[in-house]
Amino acid sequence: MFSTEQVRPVLGASLLLACGVVLAPTAMATDNDHTNTNGTAPIAAAAPAAAAPVPAAPAAPAASSAAVSTTTLDNVTVTGQADYLKMLTGQAQIPESTRTQTTVTQAQIQDATAPVQDFAAALTNQPNFVRSHTGSNDSGSTYRLRGFDQNHLGLLIDGIPVNSSDDGSVYTNDITNNYAISSIDVMPGAGSASTMGLSNFGGTIAIHTKDPQPDFYIQPYLGVGSFHAKQYGAQINTGSFLDDSTSAILSLSARDGDGYYDHTNTKYRNDATFKSISKLPLGKLTLYFHSTDQSYNYYRGISDAEKAQYGKRYNGYNENPDSIEYFGYNYNKFYNNRTYIKYEINRNNIHVSNQLYYYYARGYGASATSSNNNELYQVKSRHNEDRVGNIFRFAYDMKYATFRTGVYWSYQDTLHRADRTPIETKQGKGPPLGPEYSETVKNSTEQPYVEVEIRPFKHFTITPGLKYARIDRDFYNNLAGTHQAVSYNRLLPSLGLNYQLLEGWNVYGNYTRSFKPPGYNQFYSGRFNTNLAPEEADSYEVGTIWDKGPWSGRLTLFETHYLSYIRSESFGKGSTSYSQLVNAGGRVNQGVELENSYAFNGWLSGFANIGYLNAYYSDHAQPPEQSPRNTDALGLRVKYKGWSGGISGQYVSSYYVGLYDNQFYKIKDHVETKAYAKYDFPDAMAKNMGVKKMSVSVNLDNLLNNQYVVDAGQGPDNPRKKYAEPFNVFAGLYVRF
Repeated sequence: MFSTEQVRPVLGASLLLACGVVLAPTAMATDNDHTNTNGTAPIAAAAPAAAAPVPAAPAAPAASSAAVSTTTLDNVTVTGQADYLKMLTGQAQIPESTRTQTTVTQAQIQDATAPVQDFAAALTNQPNFVRSHTGSNDSGSTYRLRGFDQNHLGLLIDGIPVNSSDDGSVYTNDITNNYAISSIDVMPGAGSASTMGLSNFGGTIAIHTKDPQPDFYIQPYLGVGSFHAKQYGAQINTGSFLDDSTSAILSLSARDGDGYYDHTNTKYRNDATFKSISKLPLGKLTLYFHSTDQSYNYYRGISDAEKAQYGKRYNGYNENPDSIEYFGYNYNKFYNNRTYIKYEINRNNIHVSNQLYYYYARGYGASATSSNNNELYQVKSRHNEDRVGNIFRFAYDMKYATFRTGVYWSYQDTLHRADRTPIETKQGKGPPLGPEYSETVKNSTEQPYVEVEIRPFKHFTITPGLKYARIDRDFYNNLAGTHQAVSYNRLLPSLGLNYQLLEGWNVYGNYTRSFKPPGYNQFYSGRFNTNLAPEEADSYEVGTIWDKGPWSGRLTLFETHYLSYIRSESFGKGSTSYSQLVNAGGRVNQGVELENSYAFNGWLSGFANIGYLNAYYSDHAQPPEQSPRNTDALGLRVKYKGWSGGISGQYVSSYYVGLYDNQFYKIKDHVETKAYAKYDFPDAMAKNMGVKKMSVSVNLDNLLNNQYVVDAGQGPDNPRKKYAEPFNVFAGLYVRF
């Protein structure tokens, strides 16, 4: 019942100070579990190692090592000058993986991405990844990967599925800020049997949060930028205590600003994040808590006539309190928190973990409406959600195989309710009205799986797997007093292969059956279709990965072929018509991806990525939305003494967005450019100023001020267009005591 705007102001990319994390050459690219997301081998200089009290993975044979400080003053250690420079490009591949997987590193997340932006802004260099962002930073963004929207892309935080069981929805401002993130795994494709969640239809994005450091510090920070953006806060790291068994970190942050367009301001955004890691007799205990309290105004977009009259900064909401489009009636207010407790045991060849989590959210999107007598009413579309879940994993290592099994379970209870309150205007005040709607949705899902990584001979891995996915949903129309119930289940096989042709050069392939149940709107979209089936597809990938000296990258061919997808269809009978969600087939998403990272010399590195996508429906002419043919990215990174910086650009070819009445608007191709610079003060100079460390940074977004259209809505005759963020600057100061 929310608008298509990114409406929930939850956990965006606010500037929290970093926990220290060492990136070890043999650290596993995991979802913070004992195994890789797909049972893959170590990644060089990408994934976070365990906190200091917990024994780290054995180090690789030492080459020359180097260290680099991130914007938030954490030291990141890598082995080898080429690895060090390639890491600065912000992307790293995993040669032994049986699926496509790129780890986006701290250099991209913390340095090259403005701290007021969300995690998706750090992923825009990835092939076939498209992000649309307008209004304020805290209104969030939408993103697609290989033509799949974020409802069809699984999002994980430390292995926990984030997508709503109601419909797969996920909000970038519902996620921890960028300075609490150590790395992000971008994994296009449906994954494998061990991939958790119901939304990994087109891919998975796995966020790994930072662990606390062993040494005590206090770190305040301050940042200011264009459009009166500012954020400030502090981080307290306890260091090791309780006989060096435990360490913890607490981060506090506040942010506000005017937004990029008129009346799109962030009124307030307050974040708190806590994480502790304890070494216990048999294993490791992790406690995590994060909350956000936020309110911001919406960006509606403007018509061509409004643009000619008011200029491009006009928001589409006006300053007239007697109008339903008054900006003061159209805003979002939301609070949420996410917490988990995880216990891991790794004893010889046995690995066990259990992760219990809880999510709580309360808030609303505010708008206005009018009665037949032109009386105004404030509408608050409330979203009250409680979610609890558990993930259990077990693995047993043998000489020629590793056996894995586990089960994911979750329960979600959500109230969707729109309350109407009369507004006092010059014309008076209308009578009280009851709720516009009130719906309760309850979802329960279970996903047991089994997977075996078989190593029949050296350099070859084959990983078959099978997952059983089930969801039970109850929908209550509280106003009508009705109840609907559905249940869906599927067996989902997967198979992955990887073979090392030469040292540093591997080939891989995989197949996965994916499944996504209908959203809860199946009960109110026109006439309920009692025979509506889930979406299903077969996904295939073949590719090669290389990591040879200064050059690393991958080449991937992929195809996802729908066996069934869901679309809305209109039906007529006489002079009446109605819409209904129906199953159809014949959609294909296929293409090619190329990633390259190269260290040119001792101070310069770069990346070049190309994505080609051919997405189409074979049974009708409707173009798949937001599926550009080309997404290409090019960038350079420099590191010289205390200075570091970079410049990059992303080209996105034209694509379509949907309007009313099955009409479409074509978004023209465009180029987005950004740059950053950072200076780390020498330790001696910092100590002379009474601090341990200090750095300053500046981020420049949309360097060319190319305010292209990124989205459009409403009717085809006069669509409301949303424009990209204009050129903006953000500068930060970071000090550690």
